[in-house]
Amino acid sequence: RKHSVKTPITVIPTGTSRPQLYNRSLIRQELGIPPEHRVLLYVGRLAQEKNLETLLQMAKEAFNLDPRLRLWMVGDGPYREVCAELIRVLGIGDRVHLVGAVPHAEVGRYYAAADLFVFASVSETQGLVIQEAMTFGLPAIAVSGGGAGAGIQDGENGFLVKNDPLDFAQRVVNVLDNDSLYAKLSERAKQTG
Repeated sequence: RKHSVKTPITVIPTGTSRPQLYNRSLIRQELGIPPEHRVLLYVGRLAQEKNLETLLQMAKEAFNLDPRLRLWMVGDGPYREVCAELIRVLGIGDRVHLVGAVPHAEVGRYYAAADLFVFASVSETQGLVIQEAMTFGLPAIAVSGGGAGAGIQDGENGFLVKNDPLDFAQRVVNVLDNDSLYAKLSERAKQTG
């Protein structure tokens, strides 16, 4: 419309395929994740426009609220060294795992092993990784802005939060500490993913 298009416009979301079934306990064991750890998962390029500073600052706040939390970041990119330095400066290197690039066929293992999907980008147009995560029953908590949160039904399959690390962290911990809310979000994520 901004470009004077007058014909009817229909938004067609990108489809996601049904996930391969994984034995969650076995995958977690293979990845070296202790049963007591709760894994926050980010999947995507490590790039400045992904708002990774907010994601990592959120992780520090969340770790202070719940020491069982860990952040796994699957992906690589030009911002990897900046992320590694920020992780060092924040003092959270023992709880953040920069997994690196993973073949697309292997990414499902990480979704299956995680407890919650976290996403901070405010510049995405679709946020396909959010939909992929939901197919595994992972509720998503994402910073609102851009198109990434379009698939999140606030309070139904995840939550949208302000671009504020503390607000983000509190929502993460609240979801993981409320078993009935988590179960509802997870079930709804599977239905909408």
